[in-house]
Amino acid sequence: MPTLLDVRKVPFALFTVAFLLLSSVVMWGRDMSVQAQRRGLSSAASAEVEMGLQADDSTDARAVHEFSSSVRALVYEKNFNRLERLADSIRSSKAKFSGGMWKLHAFYDGAGMPQGHATEEDWKALEKILNNWTTAKPQSITAQLVLANFYINYAWDARGEGYSDSVSDSGWKLFARRTAKVQTILEKARKLPVKCPEWFRLMQEVAQLQGWDKIRAKSLLESALAFEPDYYYYYRMYALFVMPQWNGEPEESERFAKESADRVGGPQGDILYFRIVCFLISRSGNVISQSISAERIAKGYAESEKLDGFSLTNLNMFAFAAARMGDAIQANDQIKRIGDSWSEDTWGSRESFESARRWASAAGPSMAQGNEIASLADANMKTPEGMRLEAEFKERYPAIAQDCFASSDPALAPPDIFMEIGKDGVIGKVRARGMNVAIPCLPNLSKKVVSAPSKVPFWIRLTRDPVPLTAQ
Repeated sequence: MPTLLDVRKVPFALFTVAFLLLSSVVMWGRDMSVQAQRRGLSSAASAEVEMGLQADDSTDARAVHEFSSSVRALVYEKNFNRLERLADSIRSSKAKFSGGMWKLHAFYDGAGMPQGHATEEDWKALEKILNNWTTAKPQSITAQLVLANFYINYAWDARGEGYSDSVSDSGWKLFARRTAKVQTILEKARKLPVKCPEWFRLMQEVAQLQGWDKIRAKSLLESALAFEPDYYYYYRMYALFVMPQWNGEPEESERFAKESADRVGGPQGDILYFRIVCFLISRSGNVISQSISAERIAKGYAESEKLDGFSLTNLNMFAFAAARMGDAIQANDQIKRIGDSWSEDTWGSRESFESARRWASAAGPSMAQGNEIASLADANMKTPEGMRLEAEFKERYPAIAQDCFASSDPALAPPDIFMEIGKDGVIGKVRARGMNVAIPCLPNLSKKVVSAPSKVPFWIRLTRDPVPLTAQ
């Protein structure tokens, strides 16, 4: 039967050996800690980097941001071997976040941008690190593309985000020089044995910055899609290229989004429409095209959630698009789902998100009620009774019936006007919607009398009569 060791009987030499072994382990651990600190990597920081690389967009709205930040941390640690392995892995496996966003794109997004609000010294420091990477790994497509992405960001830093007339001559020169450097790097990278989808996207950035003609830019898009049809960032870059403030005509980006989605077809086409249009809305300032289909955005989001998994990034993009388009019902529903998992990358600030939340929660229920009224009125207008009651109202009150339409803006679509007829034929509630409502005329519609309807409440839609050809 085993017994406890009697230390009094252990030879002194064994204690000496044990002590030396323990000392070696302690010193080895201390040396590793010192080496880690010299590399800028503490155990806590290392754990944080690993957590960021494993971030899950289904539970963390900052997952994509955290992944990019972790890649950036590896760059600053000069851990080029780890970066190479990571890029090779996610490129070959086509790894994606929940929701379908490519991890490869997030990798380059993080690796080629300085931390925080960068000073010129910060840009120079990162430039030196990335040049060291390309020197250490001359056959690496990853290192070359990270450097190209860096110079794109550096070019924008020289130009600034203002209008073109606010850019100084020296700013334009730096912008052109750095953009040309991107193209030189990409042409060099093109000859490397390993190919990468991000190469084409970066060349699309060059096309935009250098103002290529549409034929050349479209040819680049086609080559990119032939290489990797599922890298949807190609579509988004071309849609940006043909926005009016760059190289396109009004509505051209929206037409491109629809045509591309129709060409892909099915659920994947709807998902593509959601991805392109939400991106355009985030870049469109205060002007939202009327040709954008809110219904197809919603359908594309639903298909993405079904096929690619739930994504807080996509949910925030969907809610943001709905809010920008004035769809309070959809915005309210999706913001409720977001809860506190709002995305700074999407909304910009907590204040912006909360403002949208307040607007949607106030306007959403009212808009939902308006939709219900419109549905009831449209159903009634398909019946003989509904058509008769509208005709009767116009016959009894011809001036009032046309006043709301005559006083609205003829350049815009006519407003939707709905009237509730009570049991005695008295017009009760009046509702109107649209961007072209002449509010002062609406009270004139209430309290007027037509024949009693067969059921109450009975909603009808008041329509504008066609303008006679002689009056045109």
